[in-house]
Amino acid sequence: MNYCKLKNLFLAFLTALFISSVAFSAENDQENVKKEKDEFFWVNLNMGFGGKITSSFFSEDTQDLDEDPLLIAMGLTTSFQKNFHLFSFRFLYLPRFEMFSNTNEKTYDIGVLYGISYPGSFIMVSLSGGVSVVSGILHEKAIRTEDWTTYYQDKQYTVIGFPIEAQLYLRFPYFGIGLSYFANLNAKNSYHGILVGFQFGDLW
Repeated sequence: MNYCKLKNLFLAFLTALFISSVAFSAENDQENVKKEKDEFFWVNLNMGFGGKITSSFFSEDTQDLDEDPLLIAMGLTTSFQKNFHLFSFRFLYLPRFEMFSNTNEKTYDIGVLYGISYPGSFIMVSLSGGVSVVSGILHEKAIRTEDWTTYYQDKQYTVIGFPIEAQLYLRFPYFGIGLSYFANLNAKNSYHGILVGFQFGDLW
């Protein structure tokens, strides 16, 4: 099993586990939603990893490791919640991680999302979608390899994307910690991944 397939299977496993946890928590925590307060505001600091959504995610046809690189994911999100309605402004930065490569590939994702959130006494689950501007630099082809280092010809791009995000957080009055699954579907460079996040703000 090559690196691409192993990483994609790991992402798929985490995704299935995360979605199952969200469904279970939402079903069992709705009765504990606080009724005396209906507005919340917080900031998320996130870091994790991801990968491109390519044909290798669904099959074993792609053998070129360059088609599915590892992406480091870092993000900042501000969110406002009114009752069950969740409004978010999200920024993601995804540089490509590759040893022995002079890589300059990176992605910037700036978007607004709307979703539904179930804030319980200690657990918060949500599912959101929206629209974003995605821009960055992609490798077009490898130019040469010298001294174990690969050099690429790059191309800049900007497209409209459609972000998706699911969250599961353990929360206290002013601090929370949890996991997020994110994805962005667009015509140039679709990707997804897992984030570990820290929430700061008015959570209860």
